[in-house]
Amino acid sequence: MNLPKILATGLLIAVASVPVMAKPTVRVGTLTEISDKELWLKEAEIRGIGSHALITFNAGPKAQADLAGVKVGQEVRIVLENEPGQSASKLVSIRLCRPKEQECARIHSRKQTELARYLRENEVSQRKLAACTQAMDISLRKSFPDLPAPDAEKQPAIEQSHAINALQGQERLCVDDFMQRYQQAYFNACEQQHCGDGIGGGCYHIAGNWMHEGVLGHALRRCTSPASEAPRP
Repeated sequence: MNLPKILATGLLIAVASVPVMAKPTVRVGTLTEISDKELWLKEAEIRGIGSHALITFNAGPKAQADLAGVKVGQEVRIVLENEPGQSASKLVSIRLCRPKEQECARIHSRKQTELARYLRENEVSQRKLAACTQAMDISLRKSFPDLPAPDAEKQPAIEQSHAINALQGQERLCVDDFMQRYQQAYFNACEQQHCGDGIGGGCYHIAGNWMHEGVLGHALRRCTSPASEAPRP
């Protein structure tokens, strides 16, 4: 009655005792920089936009000899292996791609396809973000109609920040109150328009862009003018 259990246990032990060998990784691209410890590889390029990889490695005598035979600007085929406990890969070999070599052409074509897909997705994402940001701006204008655009301010943000930091008393309370309310309104507008959907950190990430010259300049003018009444601008 215990036989199936014994067989199952024996099978697990047998499987666990077989070492798992990592499959070597083959990469293809044009060398843009190279040293005895690392190299930059341009694996694809579309309309002047390149996909570059920084590869750090440990090279044995054979691989070191291979390195001496290649130079920047050449298309190469690289074989790498992961080394347990090492941050750098083991460079097994590196050589030039031969003219019309099918393997190099196949790997290069795959990387071109991956880059093309990334560029398409990024273009769509940027268009959506631009439309979403415009919708956010319209929403914010309802609560802050007098707020100027960032490029309408002549005073650099660093100078504005210094001016704000020099404020004291009611004027500083006024500025802090305005900025807190604007930041919250910015976050709420992002949530309402779903501008953070699909982005790591969501609207918490988007809200990191809320402070610009227009916000700082507006807060300074509203809170330091003779007619201002702190703490609410």
